[in-house]
Amino acid sequence: MHKENCFIAEIESIFDRKILEEVNNIIFVCSSLSIGNDRQLGKVLLETYIYTLSELEFLPKSIILFNEAVLLTLPISDCCLYLKRLQDRGVEILVCDTSANYYDIVKRMQVGKLIGMKSIIEKQLGATKLINIS
Repeated sequence: MHKENCFIAEIESIFDRKILEEVNNIIFVCSSLSIGNDRQLGKVLLETYIYTLSELEFLPKSIILFNEAVLLTLPISDCCLYLKRLQDRGVEILVCDTSANYYDIVKRMQVGKLIGMKSIIEKQLGATKLINIS
C-alpha cells in the first residue's frame, strides 16, 4: 500500500510540473496603449489588466511589447511600475527593437529587454498559448 501511495504522489507531481510548464510558456502580446476602441477607457483597462496580472500567482513566461505599447516601458507610464514588478518576479518583458527605435526611447526605457523580430517570432512559435491584450 505504501508503494502505491508513493507512486500516486509521484505521478501527481509529474502532472503538476507539466501543468506549471504549460502555464509558464504563455506569452502575452501588447501593441497598443489601450484595450478596445474607447481610448480613454482603454488606457484604464490596460493599466488595470497589467496591474492584475502582476498580482497573480501564476505568471506568463513573457510579455512582448510592439508598436506604441513600447511606450509603456517609460517612467511616465503608469504601467511601467507593474511591468517592472512582473519582470522582478521572473516574467520576460520583451520590447520590439524596431518600435523602440522608431519612438526613440531606447535610452529612456525603465523596464524590458530589446529583442529583434526573428527572436519575437521564435518566442511566439514556441509558446503554448499567445494572448493578445490590445
